[in-house]
Amino acid sequence: MRRVKRGWRTGPDGDAVMSMLSSRAFALSLLLLAIPAALCSCAILFRQDKLIYRPRIYNAEMLGKFSTATRSIVSVTSQGEMSSWYVPPRSGEPQVLPARLWIIFGGNSGVATDWAGFARDYSDDRCGWLLIEYPGYGKNGGRPSPKAILEASEAAVDGLAREFGTDRAALLSRATLMGHSLGSATCLQFAANNPTSRVVLLAPFTSLRKMARRLLGTSGGWVLSSNQNYNNTDRMRELSAREIPPRVLIIHGAKDNVVPSKMGEELAAEFPEFSMLLILPEADHISIFYAYRPDVFAALAGFVERSDNAPSTSAK
Repeated sequence: MRRVKRGWRTGPDGDAVMSMLSSRAFALSLLLLAIPAALCSCAILFRQDKLIYRPRIYNAEMLGKFSTATRSIVSVTSQGEMSSWYVPPRSGEPQVLPARLWIIFGGNSGVATDWAGFARDYSDDRCGWLLIEYPGYGKNGGRPSPKAILEASEAAVDGLAREFGTDRAALLSRATLMGHSLGSATCLQFAANNPTSRVVLLAPFTSLRKMARRLLGTSGGWVLSSNQNYNNTDRMRELSAREIPPRVLIIHGAKDNVVPSKMGEELAAEFPEFSMLLILPEADHISIFYAYRPDVFAALAGFVERSDNAPSTSAK
């Protein structure tokens, strides 16, 4: 049943003056209470990028996680020079375009080195890995934002394509995009702006505005500016409008206490024509990435194989 908020009732008949004074006093009280709340909301609005993004800067120990074969993919964007990272396949020639490519988008406090072990341990040694580094992260300057991250991501893909003597479209024809948490949003943002056939979302939210409401209460949604509101539902809707949308695999931990698994379930339920859902009963927001890596690897391998063998179908 839909709940309807009812207005405040006036006092009994004959107490109109007292009722009016009480109403004015109540309104004044609300105003006095609203002032600090509004100031707090303005502070959140002004510093929301500090809440959304938690950049980490590289030191020598962190860079040591990369294999010696890993190379920096340098590109120039409107925010300056950006470096992402390419991990070549464990088999084959590192200078040859790999049979399969994973393009990785990290979470709000993630850097490319966090994925070094993931790439090293993955069962298919024919895969290359392009690890996207956001502006302001790793050794990059600039400031992160949806627009800046999309620009840096496309520049990294173009840079890798140039190294292989090909173009973006040819590179993406071999690629699977994958993002974790906030990276699910930057991943979908890239997918919505580029041709792609496979997308994997680990612990995705439906929209950042809904996440803000969950964390800050009902007022949390409006303090988020429109240019920071990552909306995965809208991006999935854009993909569904394509004649042939990409296949999407959503993996979520049932015990995720950061992004509730209900959000991943909602995305899969709204777009059943081209999405699949895997819920790991004991995994949370972080363990899905580490302790449950074998389960994730098995799901990824099966997803890629089925996508390669399945005929292309329209979502319409």
